[in-house]
Amino acid sequence: MKKIALIIAIIIAILSVEFYVGFIMGKNSSLVTVKIKNKSSHTISNAMVEFYQGDKIVTNIKKNKTKIARFYSGEKSIYRLKVILDNNQTLFSSSRFVAPGCMLIESVSDTAIKSER
Repeated sequence: MKKIALIIAIIIAILSVEFYVGFIMGKNSSLVTVKIKNKSSHTISNAMVEFYQGDKIVTNIKKNKTKIARFYSGEKSIYRLKVILDNNQTLFSSSRFVAPGCMLIESVSDTAIKSER
């Protein structure tokens, strides 16, 4: 009986979070996916996707590896990628327009961040 109550509580919690996100972001909100490819000769210590509602941080992206950052966007918006390499070099992308539901690929080299749209 306790297991059933726990399962029901978890389901209610998940549905509540989904309702809250949908309510706050609007009916058309969708998940935006940013793939961060490390093509540099260094490990990416910290990659931060900066967008209008906050930041998503991805850490420890090894050479020739990819990690994903996701955020909700209820409408067209703008984001920027900030990367700190393990040699303390900081790189910034230009601002990028993004639509709800998009998947974008950002390639990080030793000197720049380029979009592979």
